Amino acid sequence: MRDPVWKLPAIVVACLAIAGVAACKKEAASSVTAHLPEVKVVTVAAHTVADEPEFLGETEASRMVEIRSQVTGLLKERFNTEGRAVKQGDKLYQKEASSTI
Repeated sequence: MRDPVWKLPAIVVACLAIAGVAACKKEAASSVTAHLPEVKVVTVAAHTVADEPEFLGETEASRMVEIRSQVTGLLKERFNTEGRAVKQGDKLYQKEASSTI
C-alpha cells in the first residue's frame, strides 16, 4: 500500500504547475494584443559648425612668485609675448647699454 503522506505534496505541486501554465498563457495572449509604441524617425545631415575659440574664465596662482630684476638699466626691446611658452635660451629682452657716471 502507498503512503498517504506523499499524496498531498504531489497534489499541491500539480495544482501549482497547472496554475503557472494558465498564467503564462494569459500573459502571452495579452502581450499580442498590446498596443505597439510609435517610433519617430529623424534624418541626420552633416554640416559645418563655426568654431568659437573665445573662452571666458579666471585663474589663480597656486602660490605667489616675486620677479625681481637682477640687472640695472632700461629695456630697449621686448621679444616675448606674455603668456607664451618660452624655452631655455630664448631671447626675452634687449637692454640699453648703461653709461657710468
